[in-house]
Amino acid sequence: ADPSMLSHEVMRKRIEQHARTGLALADGFVNLARAEAQPFKPEMLDLIELGMQAVDNAWASARRKGVSVEFESELEEAPFTGDRDLLSRALANLLCNALKFSPAGARVAFRVAQRPSHWTMAITDQGPGIAAELQSKLFQPFHRLHKDSHPDVHGVGLGLLLVRTTMQRHGGTVEIESAEGEGCTFIL
Repeated sequence: ADPSMLSHEVMRKRIEQHARTGLALADGFVNLARAEAQPFKPEMLDLIELGMQAVDNAWASARRKGVSVEFESELEEAPFTGDRDLLSRALANLLCNALKFSPAGARVAFRVAQRPSHWTMAITDQGPGIAAELQSKLFQPFHRLHKDSHPDVHGVGLGLLLVRTTMQRHGGTVEIESAEGEGCTFIL
């Protein structure tokens, strides 16, 4: 092969990757700014319906990756007043992360449950997990924990910050259950 053609192809791929990263960064900033500043638009929602829709939206990505994504709940409904757009974006971010880090053949589960005083939505993956000492860094902007161990997984480090901001705007929290090598569960 012509060495100059090879270097042009390598350069083209690098430029393409930088462009994608720049677009993802801009999109992340816009979504985060919206989550922080847009007027809160509360409406009556059913978290069961919202969760099922999020799983349906993730189905094509899961299929391409060879990962199953399933919705689970023993509840018939979970009425809640919240901002549909904010919650939908936060759930999409968590499902996207779960799919990115799950190996082919793995299973991602989305569960809605009831605790004594509130609803929970939990997304569980079978990815690499997160060591306890690193979990506090998850919500720092631009911080990507698995960039060295998973160089094929791209992101700009704003998705989980958007999830936390969304939960704060709803008076909720984000809990993490994980250990290195044992997958991860995010509980909203």
